[in-house]
Amino acid sequence: MDHSSPLHQAGDYGRRSKTEQSPTLSLTLQNAGVRAGQTPQELRHYRLQVIYNIIRRLAEYSPWRLVEPEDVKKDTIRVHVELQKCTQPELKDHVCLVSGPVVEPVQKTATKMTLDGYLELRTTHMRQVAIHRNGIRQSGISNMDTLMKRLGSAAVIVDLASVRHQSAVTLVRNGLGSSKGASYILYNSARLETLLRTFNDQVKAKVYDPLPPLEEIDLSILEDDLDWEIIYGYLLPFPDVLESLLEQLPQGSCGIHQFVRYIENLAGVTSRYYRHKKVLVQRRSQLSPILYARIYLIMTVRQVLNVVLAVLGIEPVDYI
Repeated sequence: MDHSSPLHQAGDYGRRSKTEQSPTLSLTLQNAGVRAGQTPQELRHYRLQVIYNIIRRLAEYSPWRLVEPEDVKKDTIRVHVELQKCTQPELKDHVCLVSGPVVEPVQKTATKMTLDGYLELRTTHMRQVAIHRNGIRQSGISNMDTLMKRLGSAAVIVDLASVRHQSAVTLVRNGLGSSKGASYILYNSARLETLLRTFNDQVKAKVYDPLPPLEEIDLSILEDDLDWEIIYGYLLPFPDVLESLLEQLPQGSCGIHQFVRYIENLAGVTSRYYRHKKVLVQRRSQLSPILYARIYLIMTVRQVLNVVLAVLGIEPVDYI
């Protein structure tokens, strides 16, 4: 990790620079259904909006410069995000990116569940997961309802984005989905937040010395398989991962589901790291280099996780 690392670039890590000469991209949302704020909203319309919003955020990291429909040029790539292909077949000046249907798990027929109903269902699932994992009682934490609603909202987004956008996505009725899901991602993200918060508290308590600047850290200490898997398998390739997701956009395709898989896999390797590595080691001079190197590695993972969550439209949590 060098000066182009996410710790130096923060939320701009992976973001490509743009100029007035950059290629231009125009995104249009079609068949959006009810307007924002109106209820009930069909899940297929919400999935359409989720896909559109994610593509728009991904485009901010791409070499393309987003322009409004009225500002398109002759060579602008025009993409319509739609429920079906194509509502305006007579027009040849754009490509269609299709958002598939939302179906029931058994019958595989289009669901009639509304967004509000599905949010309530997935929030209940998240509460059950939290109770099972932590033994939290219904009235155990004053702001638990707020937290569970955030987790439920995140679960809905991950559910709708975890398969190819043009394919049908199946509702999660019993708390189990085709992927590990939002609770797994956010649980591991929250563990990193807790670890870093504990480190900072112990610095204030003078258990540890303050974290030295990154330039003074010997990152060569991070040399075992887990370190390398995180650094070379996930952190350093991240800008290329971002760019690859939009490679097929001119053909009406976007690898959003691969982005969900990326963050799930990163959460998975982070979970293994958390279990097998003792980050907050005893205060001994010979252990300080590995302590600081691991803290910086955890900070880097957190930064990348937060970028991915932001692109997906999910707010990170400090605890679960």
